Amino acid sequence: YVSVGTPDRDQNTEMAEPLRYALLMGWKVLEYRERHGRLGTRPALGQLMYRVRQRKFDVVLVESLDCFARSLEELSENLARLHREGIRFVAVGEGIDINPKTEEGRGLLLTLSIWAKVNRNMIARNVRSGVARAQSKGVHCGRPRRQFPRAEARRLRAQGISIRAIATRLGVPASTVGDALQDGD
Repeated sequence: YVSVGTPDRDQNTEMAEPLRYALLMGWKVLEYRERHGRLGTRPALGQLMYRVRQRKFDVVLVESLDCFARSLEELSENLARLHREGIRFVAVGEGIDINPKTEEGRGLLLTLSIWAKVNRNMIARNVRSGVARAQSKGVHCGRPRRQFPRAEARRLRAQGISIRAIATRLGVPASTVGDALQDGD
């Protein structure tokens, strides 16, 4: 599998080393070359992973990890899928060989999945910290509040009109009216 993310890189150049490796190992080669789909999709990778489930091959061979996954989490998920299907993964550029039939391969996969979880937790913690910092400065985080005449809702409620009736009259969900009245907006 080869995917080139920048225009200055050439697929033939990226494929050269994996092809040499495959020939050296005596493997039959089935190429998946990414032709960059719209909006960042990777149809060739999708096709490759579909064929993984069908067990159409024994090894996935790439030049480098960054062409196989865009994040540590995606790498971990893709490798776990290969592992479940008993398919070996080789990244020639980094000298990584994950064979699910060996202790070393299973150990490396476990190590990568642990690092992916650590990375995911760090990102989540940083996001929560950033949101809390922004909120402490009065910045609204999350969905924008639904715009409707809150003062009118309060006035109608003071007249004893039900929340459901107010919502119908104002054209918003009853939960929106209820939340606004409860929050004192």
